[in-house]
Amino acid sequence: ARSFVGRCRKDHGDGAVLSLVGMLMRLSGAPQSKGGSTPASDDPRFLRAVDYIEATLAEDLRMVKIGAAVGMSESSVARMFRKALRCTVLQYVQRRRIARAAELLRTSKMPVIEIAASVGYDNPQYFATLFRGLMGTSPTAYRRGFRS
Repeated sequence: ARSFVGRCRKDHGDGAVLSLVGMLMRLSGAPQSKGGSTPASDDPRFLRAVDYIEATLAEDLRMVKIGAAVGMSESSVARMFRKALRCTVLQYVQRRRIARAAELLRTSKMPVIEIAASVGYDNPQYFATLFRGLMGTSPTAYRRGFRS
């Protein structure tokens, strides 16, 4: 399967949020401060935004909700993600949802349509198209690859 990095920093979909953010930062080759992270990732609001996204991944995630959860404007959240992860919030959310779906496809017997809904996609065709675009294969073929 193709990596779903795109323009975002690499995201393996496992581990604690802080480890994930640190790993994303290191793998991207982003300039590091003496503390080992970029200033955007040092901002507790960035970590709260990532935590909020992870906790509400299956919900309708709009920038206004993310901004309200961390006490920032939509444009400030967008700038913060661009600076810390080199991707948009939407790209980050899509990659996290697909990573979670891939995990469910590997580890559960849930139907693909239920997996799509459980990661926030009401339209199974859109989910399958996005999954194929990011992973290089359909959800069903991806699952078959782990079952054979």
